[in-house]
Amino acid sequence: RTLKNLLQEADVVPWWRARIPLLYAGERLGAVADLWIDAELQADPDAPSVKIVWENKPRVLACRQSAVGGW
Repeated sequence: RTLKNLLQEADVVPWWRARIPLLYAGERLGAVADLWIDAELQADPDAPSVKIVWENKPRVLACRQSAVGGW
C-alpha cells in the first residue's frame, strides 16, 4: 500500500496529509510521525532505542463515531 492509502485508511484529514513529519533511514521511509514505524526498523524489546514522540501534535485524525481501538 502507498503512504497515501495508509493515511486515507487511518482517516488522517486531507489538509494534514502533506504536513505530517516523515522520518527516513537513508532512502527508506522509517516512520510517519509517531503514527507508524516500519516493523523492520523497530528495535528489539531489550535493545537500546529511541522513542518517536510528536509533541503538540495537532488533531490529524477525522472523528468517527464507530472508531474503536487502534490501527
